Amino acid sequence: MRNSSILYALKLFSSAYMGMSYRNWLENKFQNGSFDRLYRAERLVTEEIFRPKGRLIWVHVDTEDAAIGMSAFLFRITEAGFGEVLLTSEDDLLTHVREKRLPDTVIYRHAPIGTRLVVERFLSKWRPDMAIWAAPKLHFRMIHEVSKRHIPLVWLDLKLSLLDRRRWRLTPRFTRAMFKKFDLILCQDRLTQKLLRLLRIGRDKAKAIGAFHSGGGVPEDYPIERKDWQKVLKDRQIWLAAHIPPGELNTVYDAFAKAKRQAHRLLLVLHTTSARPDGLRGGQFFIADRPDASDYQREMDVVVIKERELGMWYRLAPVTYLGGNLSDAESRNPFAAASLGSALLTGPRWSRYRDLYARLDEREGLEVVAGAQSLARSVVSTLAPDRAALLAHAAWDVCTEGAQVADEAVTSIGAILGERVDQDEAA
Repeated sequence: MRNSSILYALKLFSSAYMGMSYRNWLENKFQNGSFDRLYRAERLVTEEIFRPKGRLIWVHVDTEDAAIGMSAFLFRITEAGFGEVLLTSEDDLLTHVREKRLPDTVIYRHAPIGTRLVVERFLSKWRPDMAIWAAPKLHFRMIHEVSKRHIPLVWLDLKLSLLDRRRWRLTPRFTRAMFKKFDLILCQDRLTQKLLRLLRIGRDKAKAIGAFHSGGGVPEDYPIERKDWQKVLKDRQIWLAAHIPPGELNTVYDAFAKAKRQAHRLLLVLHTTSARPDGLRGGQFFIADRPDASDYQREMDVVVIKERELGMWYRLAPVTYLGGNLSDAESRNPFAAASLGSALLTGPRWSRYRDLYARLDEREGLEVVAGAQSLARSVVSTLAPDRAALLAHAAWDVCTEGAQVADEAVTSIGAILGERVDQDEAA
């Protein structure tokens, strides 16, 4: 017990030292213009705070991807009327993420740096009634200060591995003490729950409910235009290639040429990031650049579309190839297409959204291709209604699981808030 107390004190000291080093690093960034003054004020909590009246729930994430993954939960907790939501993140959330993928009422701030004075100032100014941790790493100083104020503390979407268990062997008592500061831990899987039980965290505190994930909002649809296209394309087979970078255009064109030998009525609907989608190998095809349904001609091989139209074509096309995963380009969130019923094909290089692609792959909610030849084979085989339906249904199951997990988390948090209210009234 004595060793645990000494270790805890050392951890407090080291977190304060690291926090000061981090502050010095930030100061250099502020001075050379890398970070603007608003960013500095939020990180150091020196800005004037306008805390909303009533209950405030603080939700902390680390990355932009994590914020998008929590979007379904944030919408549900806002709709449940539990109070206002303050969202903080280690990384900067881009404006379009905040405006289009998060509830309008969410208050967003950059996370405070990890010094004692800054964290204390953050908690004193915002006075959260609950803290929800949705980051994979434990920030010792934040958790310590929250616990010291007896603020209900919940960890969402926790996933541990056997490697984590090996790390605990060095400091088992300290690790147990930190986890016990949480009122509730909602785990991604049974393994995480079992590892927590080795730290004597009971099932009443650690529950395995599944993983949080989100498509970050359903893309916009244009029903009138969609019906017009359905009429003129009723005798065509449709393959959508979305978010195709310049480095994959040749692959898509080659695959299309090969697929057309077996599927003669195949139409390629192409969305590309290239400035010249008719370039490279496109000279062998009749390419229509962003036409309306009224401009359609039977001779068209390729229809190039705008990004805003993707939601409509995800609904129209039974098969979608998501670009960026056969080259070194950036991966795209697969849940938008999966949630709208299009069977997914993708390359193996899942740079971003790796967890989402892996979940779909594990449940056979997508098919992985290696190049033009296998892409052509997959397009032809997936155009068969039974194969397309099998992939789309499996992907839909994965998408809806995220909503169910968010619902269960909101119910559990509501129970804690209800107990808190009862205790306050009794006091």
